[in-house]
Amino acid sequence: MSAAFPPALVPGQPLRSLLPESTWVRLAESLLERHGLPSADVAMFSTGSDVVLGSRAHVVKVSNPNWRAQMVSEREWNQHLRGRLPLRIAEPLAWGEIDQWPYLITERIEGPSLAEVWPTLDRSTRLRLAADLGTMMAQLHAVEPPDGHAARWPAFVAKRHALMDERLAAQGADERWRSEIQQFVQRTARPERPLVCLHTELLGHHVLLESRDRLRPTALIDLADAEVGHPDYDVAALVEFVFMGEAGCLDACLGAYGWSEAERGAAGSQRLAAWALLHRFSNLPRMLEAVGSPAPTNLDALVERLFRW
Repeated sequence: MSAAFPPALVPGQPLRSLLPESTWVRLAESLLERHGLPSADVAMFSTGSDVVLGSRAHVVKVSNPNWRAQMVSEREWNQHLRGRLPLRIAEPLAWGEIDQWPYLITERIEGPSLAEVWPTLDRSTRLRLAADLGTMMAQLHAVEPPDGHAARWPAFVAKRHALMDERLAAQGADERWRSEIQQFVQRTARPERPLVCLHTELLGHHVLLESRDRLRPTALIDLADAEVGHPDYDVAALVEFVFMGEAGCLDACLGAYGWSEAERGAAGSQRLAAWALLHRFSNLPRMLEAVGSPAPTNLDALVERLFRW
């Protein structure tokens, strides 16, 4: 392996930018060869917080040593969900460490991502696909959670509450926004539900599609941050990164998921917004950007526009 590896970590800098692409490719080739897997045609993917590379049949993910637990989590979640869903979940094939950097090798699942396809779709296709996403989410939530995970949820939520003001301040939110958000989250009813398997990051890049008779979800990838928790928590990423306030999408999605018509109204929007603001990766400026110009000037306007039915 090149003397350039391992790279020096730089806070806030994407891992893939720490070394030339050719060095990462050579590393992935060496890891595939270590495990007796074909190493031809390796190329780097352009997305992901980890360094992700792919050959024709395999995906190699290399991560920051500080994120070792997430790499273990991804492998364990892939193993837990495979065969329990009518969706493809990549099979973990090999894992280990190189100079203390954890890596994971899985099979490669082909297909365009939701993020690639969504902007090209007409409205009727988007609404049909939004309903498919609701069905997909319901299927995931119906899988029996792995033993021991549910016990972590109360402490996780308590930590999100405790860190809220600090996180908002770091994002540049002024005192008015911070106070408004904290009061909103505290007073908004979030009915208790049985805890379920959560992907937690249902971004467009993590849902792969197929087109046989029509376009539909076929695979889920990147389970590093999967958890067991409240089912509403999984809606935040779809709303912010896929639907982005487009009328009808959330209604189609949660109607297919199983929400009653009565639930799909203002109180439901507030309930989902509260979970989105508690989300581990919540970001107020990003949420404001998602609904476009003019930016909402208060929380009620943001909730109405981003979580519209």
